[in-house]
Amino acid sequence: MLEHVMVDIETMGTTPGSIILSIGAVRFDPYGTTIDRPFYVNILGRTQGVFGFETSQETVEWWLKPENAEARARLEKDPSPINIDAALKKFAEYFKESGASFVWGHGCSFDVVLIEQAFRMVLSEHDIPWNFRAHRDTRTLFSLLPQDWEKPNMGTALLPHFALHDAMYQAECVQAAIRALHLKEFP
Repeated sequence: MLEHVMVDIETMGTTPGSIILSIGAVRFDPYGTTIDRPFYVNILGRTQGVFGFETSQETVEWWLKPENAEARARLEKDPSPINIDAALKKFAEYFKESGASFVWGHGCSFDVVLIEQAFRMVLSEHDIPWNFRAHRDTRTLFSLLPQDWEKPNMGTALLPHFALHDAMYQAECVQAAIRALHLKEFP
């Protein structure tokens, strides 16, 4: 059942139309343990203004905090940042080639919604690689679990605010939640 992709983004705001700094994604089987086909791209923030993307002062201040220095540095490392149009085209190609039908985000109003708005602003509505019915949301799934349910402990291997690692961790949490709920089919 590898038709699911978990996506995570790092941004300069929390609303649709915010500058996107990176996209990370993995294909995964929500009913098993497989997580594969990692995707990651850094995106040039300064070139997105021509398309109408904006920043939030509050988010800029968050990124500038000393405890976020490592996360900031990762956005400037390999792979070298590319333009938003090229990043969206690469991501659409990745999604299609992965054979995915469903796209997951951590929350129903952030990652997937912001990426869709970026497609509309830069390319077109028709370039969004999934159907509008394909959205899946981790937070809604996790809310079905008992309050004492604990997410898997991934240890120190994951880097916070690194979109690829966040996508990997979120996919593993979905797998653990589905096992804990004893779900056999979750469309």
